[in-house]
Amino acid sequence: MSLEPTPLHDPFPAPVAVSDGALITAATVHPPVGMAAVGDAAVAEPPAPPAGDGAKPLDAAAVPVEWRRMINRELSWLDFNARVLALAESPGVPLLERVRFLAIFSRNLDEFFQVRVGGLKQQVLLGVGQRSPDGLSAREQLRAIRARVNDMVARHSRCYTDDVAVGLEQAGIRICDWSTLE
Repeated sequence: MSLEPTPLHDPFPAPVAVSDGALITAATVHPPVGMAAVGDAAVAEPPAPPAGDGAKPLDAAAVPVEWRRMINRELSWLDFNARVLALAESPGVPLLERVRFLAIFSRNLDEFFQVRVGGLKQQVLLGVGQRSPDGLSAREQLRAIRARVNDMVARHSRCYTDDVAVGLEQAGIRICDWSTLE
C-alpha cells in the first residue's frame, strides 16, 4: 500500500497550516512558507481527516496560540535545503561550486526521505494521532512535503540540465557513460 498519492489525484485533501485560528489548504500555500508568512492566504473550513488518519479533527477555534507561532520542523528543513538549491541556481557562484551545491542538495534530500519522511510514514501506518508542535498531523506534513519537494526536484533538474551541464561542457568537462570511455 502506497501512502503517496498519484500526481493527478490526492485522495486525502487536508489543511497544511494554521494562521490566526483558521486553516490554510494546500492549494493556498506556496513554498517556502513559514507559519508566520501565511497572512494573506485564502482561508478554508477545516475538513474532517480521512478515515485511518489517526489525528482528531482540528477545530480552528481550539488551536492553541503557541501552535500559531511554531514552524514545522520538516518544512523548515526543506526551506533550508531550498536555500542550498538557490545557491546552485545562482549564476554568480563559480561553476564547480554550483555542482557541489547540487550534490549537497541531492544528498540532503536523500537523507531527509530516509529518516524524516520514513518516520512520518510510519506514524501514518501506525495511526499515531499526535500532531507536531505546529498543529499538523503526519499525513498533513507528508502532503506539504510532497508539494515542496516536487517543485524543488524540478528546479534541481532544470538547473543541472539547462545551466550547469552546459557550463561544464563549455569548460571542457564532459559527463560520460562507462560505455563511451576508452
